[in-house]
This record gives sequence, C-alpha cells and structure tokens, in this order.
Amino acid sequence: MLKKYTLKNLVNEDSIYLIGINSSLESHKLVYKLNKELNLNFVRSKKDIDLSKEKAYYFRFVAKNKSQEILYDFFSNKFQKISFSNVYSNNLFNSHFSKKVYLLKEYKEVDYFIKSTDQKDHNELINNLKKIAEISIIYNLNSNEIKNKENLIFE
Repeated sequence: MLKKYTLKNLVNEDSIYLIGINSSLESHKLVYKLNKELNLNFVRSKKDIDLSKEKAYYFRFVAKNKSQEILYDFFSNKFQKISFSNVYSNNLFNSHFSKKVYLLKEYKEVDYFIKSTDQKDHNELINNLKKIAEISIIYNLNSNEIKNKENLIFE
C-alpha cells in the first residue's frame, strides 16, 4: 500500500512579518523613497512573482540589512489583467476588459507589501515608514490571517 505524504506549514508563521502599504506612487519610485528613508538597498529581483495559474505577475524588490542577515522583500499586491475577446468576429474593434488580480486576496486594499524575517526590525521598519509622506496607510499584518501562504514563497 502506498503512503501519501502532504506538506503542511509551507511557511513558518513565526518568521513572516508583513507590512501592508498604500501609496499612489509607482513601485520603483516608492522603492527609491524606501531606500533613502530606511537605509536599505532594495534592488529589482531577477525574477518577478509569477502566478502562472492566474497569469499574473507582481513586481518584486529584495534587500538585505547591512548589519544583520535580515532579508526583506518588497512586492506589489495588484496586477491589472487585460483580456481581449473576439465575441463578434465581424467587428472592426476587439473588445477588451480588465480585471484586478491580487497576490493576497484577503488584503485587496493593500497596494504593496514588505516582508521581513525579524520582529524587532519589523517594528522599527513601521516607525520609519511613517516618515514617508507619500505613504497614506501602513498596515501591521497578522500572518495567521493569510489563506494562501504559498504565494509568499518566492524562491
């Protein structure tokens, strides 16, 4: 008889500290402000977050704390998906529609996330984010509320 194994707890809840950010800035402009204010060096990741099932792509920037081995991920939560439909083949114009797709559906109001691996540094990060005028709302998020934690595994 074959045994069936399942993976549980793909992400260790204790090691995920999420901050949600609302800002009208584009991701690269906000990353510039974050680097300046937080004294980090976010750089664009070689690979964006790709959810092939949803055909959605999310920007991702990574940084490492200079004094400690704390990893940071800055990534978008929203992707504008545009689809074309040829309902009427005799029509000169192809009709299209757009739909927003979210990386973490339970946080649809959040534009961007910062994920860190250290709680002490996490609280300091939130205090420093408050200094950036272009950030309208900062959310200190509970990782236990995330339903699809596998979306937070990037590597």
